[in-house]
Amino acid sequence: MPNRHKVAPQGSILSTTLFVISINDIVKDLLTPIKNLLFTDDVTLYIKENNIATMTTMVQKALKNIENWWHKTGFTFSIQKNKCIIFSKKQPPDTQTPTLFNTNLAYVNEIKYLGMIVDSKLT
Repeated sequence: MPNRHKVAPQGSILSTTLFVISINDIVKDLLTPIKNLLFTDDVTLYIKENNIATMTTMVQKALKNIENWWHKTGFTFSIQKNKCIIFSKKQPPDTQTPTLFNTNLAYVNEIKYLGMIVDSKLT
C-alpha cells in the first residue's frame, strides 16, 4: 500500500524550514534555571549551579521533559551522541549520572560543539 503522507524532499528549502519549525518546541517546557542553545538539530542544555547534586536533579527533570516531547512528536535521538560536561576549575565530585531513555549519559572532559572543542577547565 503506498504511503499517503506527503513530505518535502530532503534537502529542499521547505523541508529545512518545516524541520526547524517542528523541533523548536523541544525546549518550551524547560524550567528555569535550565537554559538551552538550539541550532538546527543540535540541542544543548546548560545550567549554572554551585551544588552538583541540585544541578543533576534539575538536568534530569529537563531530560524527562525532552523524553515526554519525544513521545508526543515521534522524533528520535541518537542516544550515544548525548554527553554531559561540568565546567569547573576544581575537580568535580562524583555525582549521579543523568539518564535519557534509561541510558546513562557519559560525563566527558571535553566536548565538541558546532565544530569547536571545549574542555571542562575552559582552557
